[in-house]
Amino acid sequence: MQLDRDYASDFHLFRVNWTPKGIQFYTDDELIGEVYPPAGGFWELGGFEGDNLWKNSINPIMTPFDRPVIKTHLQINFHIINNNPLSSFI
Repeated sequence: MQLDRDYASDFHLFRVNWTPKGIQFYTDDELIGEVYPPAGGFWELGGFEGDNLWKNSINPIMTPFDRPVIKTHLQINFHIINNNPLSSFI
């Protein structure tokens, strides 16, 4: 993955593949991250204490991300920072 990518120079495609076993994140068709929760699901991955409240869900490994897309939404926020000291004059 290219960490010093200049996102301001062109348009980019961001994609999330959401499957029953995990979630993959892509930028311009390049895999930049993935999450495959352990047997205890996101409850275990999140380090929650006590009894797993999601153990009887449709897909306990992927809960709370186990609902149809129509019933669930994912909000992604992008923050663009301009490091140009002259930007306040433009």
